[in-house]
Amino acid sequence: GNLAMFVRGTCTLALATGLYITSNLGSGPRDGLILGLTKRLGWKVWQVRTSIEVLVLSIGWVMGGQVREGTVIFAITIGYLMQLSLKLFKYKPANTK
Repeated sequence: GNLAMFVRGTCTLALATGLYITSNLGSGPRDGLILGLTKRLGWKVWQVRTSIEVLVLSIGWVMGGQVREGTVIFAITIGYLMQLSLKLFKYKPANTK
């Protein structure tokens, strides 16, 4: 039911992210930050994305926002799924000087 729909939605989001980034359509602000930090820090995509998501989740919670199962599952899994998607679509970072 709801959990299956949530998992499908999260996987769809990850696949779409990998597809639009590897299609050279540019990356949005968050994805650009993730890819930039990945290159700058030498971390894997999943490590940067998960760190950002957990940070945002924590700030939202401290500010009084509601944190439930879906929020936690998304924050923990989207980074790894994004990395898999980029690998699936053969992402190659742009060469910069």
